[in-house]
Amino acid sequence: MDIIQLINYIITDILSGGPIFQAIVFPGIVLTLILAIVLVWLERKVAARVQMRIGPLHAGGPGGIFQPIADFVKFATKELIIPEYVDKPMFYLMPIFAFVLAFLPLAFIPLSERFIIVPSNLGMMLVIATAILFPILLLLTGWVSNSKFAFIGGIRGAYQQIAYELLIWFSVLPIAILAHSFNLIDVVNVQAKSTWFIIYQPIGAFVFFIAMLAETGRLPYDLPEAEQEIAAGWYVEYTGTFFALFMASELYVKLYILSLFYSILYLGGWLPGFGSPEIWTLAKAMIIMFLVFILRAAFPRTKIRNFLELAWTKLLPLTILNLLITLIIIWAGLAPGGA
Repeated sequence: MDIIQLINYIITDILSGGPIFQAIVFPGIVLTLILAIVLVWLERKVAARVQMRIGPLHAGGPGGIFQPIADFVKFATKELIIPEYVDKPMFYLMPIFAFVLAFLPLAFIPLSERFIIVPSNLGMMLVIATAILFPILLLLTGWVSNSKFAFIGGIRGAYQQIAYELLIWFSVLPIAILAHSFNLIDVVNVQAKSTWFIIYQPIGAFVFFIAMLAETGRLPYDLPEAEQEIAAGWYVEYTGTFFALFMASELYVKLYILSLFYSILYLGGWLPGFGSPEIWTLAKAMIIMFLVFILRAAFPRTKIRNFLELAWTKLLPLTILNLLITLIIIWAGLAPGGA
């Protein structure tokens, strides 16, 4: 294929809404970045209402919408300061790895049956498998920064995310058993035949939501960053655009993707099926993110020991119990959709 044919193929694909269009524009990178800016604004407004903070309620023009745009310009124009003692090649690569890794699961999550970048019968497993790589990234970032604060943050992040990723696996497994499939479109179709899986899986839905808070490092689970203790944690040595890439990847892109994943697994995705299916999926994800913002504004941080103990001694046995209940439901013939 010569260069002319390649250009024609790309143009045709974009105009027809093919995989390249979906990966770059909708539901891919462009939509996600726009939503990230909107989420910065929404989180500030929600926190301002909950905590009665005057600044975010009034700063930034009409409704404060110009404030996230000003932040974007600030990060884009700030000086990139590279400490002399870091591993420079890896130091440059870590923000790019974080950005790419945060976006990867989006390729396997459908907004509807017609909008999925990479259709796969193993979509559920692929989404979780890509998330598993994030603790390694945290550790590497802390290591290459050659900073005690960054390394402590990386270790904290790895402890926290490994514990709560295991909870996600055990929360999602009953969904796959009930749907007889790891295909996320099949998961929604099974819910269309009966009811949303949050009715059949309230324990799994609760544990997944808690694990989602830990995975995105949001209060009260922002222990890897902990500004008052380790000064922003694993990416403390980064400035400007690099810092923005880390922050956007973990706090907003990852939150958006996990909220989409949650809406597919437990809230029926694009059901009830009338109108625009993509709007239904996005609306449910926005509701989940709104709840996360409220919790972030309402709860303080606590000790990492308490959260690790919660994961290993309380939530993990709860997910195993939920798995056993699911097997009993299957055995008793009470599963949704005749599973």
